[in-house]
Parts: sequence; structure tokens; C-alpha cells
Amino acid sequence: MITMLKTRTNPARFRIKAFSLLESLIVLGLVLISLEIFALGIKQGLEQARVQVFLIRFEGLYKSTQQRAGLLRQRQELSVESGWLTSSTGRIRLPEELSIKPFRLVFNERGGNSSLKKIEMEWGHEKRKITYQLGIGNGNIKRKKD
Repeated sequence: MITMLKTRTNPARFRIKAFSLLESLIVLGLVLISLEIFALGIKQGLEQARVQVFLIRFEGLYKSTQQRAGLLRQRQELSVESGWLTSSTGRIRLPEELSIKPFRLVFNERGGNSSLKKIEMEWGHEKRKITYQLGIGNGNIKRKKD
């Protein structure tokens, strides 16, 4: 019986104090603000990733269309219309974050393009500009970010 008395504890000694309503609301507000900041960073990262993936796919589609024109000895076109980048080798949907002025490129039977056309793209809230300049002799395309 003596051991049982020693193991009993006084409930008043271990009383747990609860947070007040105001303290709970402050903590909840701080957690929500930190989550919003974290979500905004993820959203911007995803936007940037979508645009970068599109640019890589655009450059690949440009090169494959140019090569197809040279190999098949047929004219090929690459154009942007109503939210789609279209070619005879494929079709890619433009990301919502990116705006491109409509254009149409025609590759001749040798895979060449006689225009010095600039393809201008804008993306993001800061309206970052990406410009592709077509080369006249070699048919290469050069990317320039502003």
C-alpha cells in the first residue's frame, strides 16, 4: 500500500494550461502566412519550369521541321496560331504564362529560311522577353533573353 501511495500523483501539480483563443488565432495566422509564401514560391517555380520546357520543345520542333524540309525536299511550315505551335512534325500547346506574337515560317526544299524574322515571346508578371533571331546563311536560331 505504501508503494501505491508513492505512485499516485497530485492532479493539481500537473495541470496543463491551454492556449487562449487569441494565442491560437495568432499561431494560425502565422502558419497561414508562411504557407502562402511557400505556395507562391512553388507557383513561380512551376511557371518558370513550364516556360523552359516549352522553349526546349520549340527549339526541337524548329530543328526537326528544318531537317524534315531538307530530307524530304519539300516545303515545311512552322507557325503559331490560336494558342498552338504547329508544324508538320508536331503540335505543341502554348503555356498560359507565355505570349507569342503570331508568326509563320516557311522552310524551302533545302531546309533554308530566307527571312531574318524575329520571334518574340513574353512571360511572367515582369514581362520578361525572349527573342529568337533566325540566321540567314546557316539556318540556325539564336535565343536572346532580356
